[in-house]
Amino acid sequence: MSKPKANDYAALPVDQWTAAAFLAYLCDEHERLFGVKYPPYGGWGAERGRLADIVGTARKPAKYDRHLIKRFVDECYVEYRPT
Repeated sequence: MSKPKANDYAALPVDQWTAAAFLAYLCDEHERLFGVKYPPYGGWGAERGRLADIVGTARKPAKYDRHLIKRFVDECYVEYRPT
């Protein structure tokens, strides 16, 4: 069995999600819930950098628990209405 790709969030437990997995999750949920593509704030590089800053990287520890981050994202999607 091969190792899941970093952005294959569905194949990974949340505590193993990377910035790429969170970004893929954001994109998929945005399209599923609102029917439009996810618009990154400040561009894809900036968005990926912000996510990496909070979820951590191979060299930098996470600032917050990944389950908490996902819960926050999910709660935002409950309240958010795209304009």
